[in-house]
Formats: sequence, structure tokens, C-alpha cells
Amino acid sequence: VYDTGRGVTKDQPRAAALYKRACEMDYPRGCSKLGIRLYKGVNGTKDLPGAAQHLATACKAEQEMACLNYGNMLVKGEGVAQDLPQAVDIFDTWCIRDHARSCVRLGHLLREGKGTVKKPGKASQVYNQACDKNDYEGCYWAGFMAATGQSGALNYSGAYHWLGKACNEGRLGYACYLAGVLNEMGKGVGTSKRRAMTLFRKGCEYKDAKSCAKLSEK
Repeated sequence: VYDTGRGVTKDQPRAAALYKRACEMDYPRGCSKLGIRLYKGVNGTKDLPGAAQHLATACKAEQEMACLNYGNMLVKGEGVAQDLPQAVDIFDTWCIRDHARSCVRLGHLLREGKGTVKKPGKASQVYNQACDKNDYEGCYWAGFMAATGQSGALNYSGAYHWLGKACNEGRLGYACYLAGVLNEMGKGVGTSKRRAMTLFRKGCEYKDAKSCAKLSEK
């Protein structure tokens, strides 16, 4: 309540003290909240090593968002030594449990071969899994993999489906742009330059600079 100001005046120091007390009383959500605050520097208290410590504690207690954030810190080496294989294990554990954002993070590591053997086919699969849970970044990457053949074979029909969802529902301008480029190049059935321009307009509306540049060329 003090963190969000719902019904009371916001009081970040008091919120931090309460989260810390909850964590010390072995309540993992308190550790997770405290770790995220320390990572973001809420109220001027940025402390990356402290954030990593509290998020790791909460992750061991099965807090999914703590695991996601701790995994991200392991990938970047922020506040803790970089450990890509451990990040892969964390993201894989939670992707199996259908945590969409973890699937996207796992997909990136599998696609790039970081912390694990490069597995583009599996990367495409977990991006698709995330998209099914309405994670629109996952939709974009599923479309990208299909459009470039990195999923194992070119699949323009699938690419348009995933990119369309990311563009129309997720309002991701860069997804609109890629779908527009595919139409402009005539890649896939039913493509057209007219449709490409519609997609570029939508991408520009969603603040994608490349889409706006395409419109200015015409």
C-alpha cells in the first residue's frame, strides 16, 4: 500500500523497510519486491549486488518474477558474476511451466547459442509458446524466425500470423515493419506493395522509425 499509494500517501522508505522485514521473516515475495526496488534504484537505493542477492533468495523459493529478473542479471553480469548456463536453466525451468517471458528469454539464448548449444528450432518453438500466451515480443521473434528460415524452413504463412499478432494486438511497430518489408518484397502468398504501405503506416503510428522512413521514401 505504501509502495503504490493506494489509499495512503506514498512512502517509499517505509515500503522498503516493510519489504525488508518481510524478507527477513522468510516471506519470498518480500525478497522479490525488495530485490526489484534495489535493482531499479527506487528512492535512490540502487544496489545491484543486493538486488541479485534478494532475487536469488526469492527465486529459490519459486517466485517466478524473481527468477526472471535474477536470470536477466546473470545474463548481463549485473551485481553478480555472469553465468549464462545458469540463466538458461532458470528460464527453461519457468518456460516449461508456461511463464511466457521466461520462454522469450530462453529463446534469445537458444537462438544466439549463449550458455548452451545453438538450437534455432527450439528457440522458434519457445517463442511460439510465448506468443500463444500473448507475449507479443515472443510473437515477433516467432515471426522473424519463420520469415528468415531460422526456424528450420521458410514459413511465410506462419510469419504473417505471428507478426500480425505482434503488430495488431501488441502494437509493436517493428513487427509491422518486418511484415511490411515481406509484402514489399513479394514474399508469400497474397503479398502486395499496397499492403506493405498499410503496414508501414501502422508501424509509424506505433513509433517505429524504420516504418516512418519507408513512408517518407514514397
